[in-house]
Amino acid sequence: MNNHGWSYYLSATQATQLGMLFYVFMALIILIAIAHGPNPVKLPWEKYTVTASGSGKYFFGALLLSILVLWLSSSYVASVLVSKGIILEP
Repeated sequence: MNNHGWSYYLSATQATQLGMLFYVFMALIILIAIAHGPNPVKLPWEKYTVTASGSGKYFFGALLLSILVLWLSSSYVASVLVSKGIILEP
């Protein structure tokens, strides 16, 4: 892996963990966009729109839970994936 001119050598498990980070957070972004919902539309006769957005506490709770699960299980899951011949490149 080349990072700003420095070369790093990763094992297959470490490379898979980096790949998992990318795919998990992309899935989280899509899930958050779906859960938040569309922006409210203001009709011509309405003065103010009713905001229909999700609560921030659920977002941060889900984010902390997903980070905790990923932190605790990423090494095991990456080891299983590598043993099955699946290597996710970052």
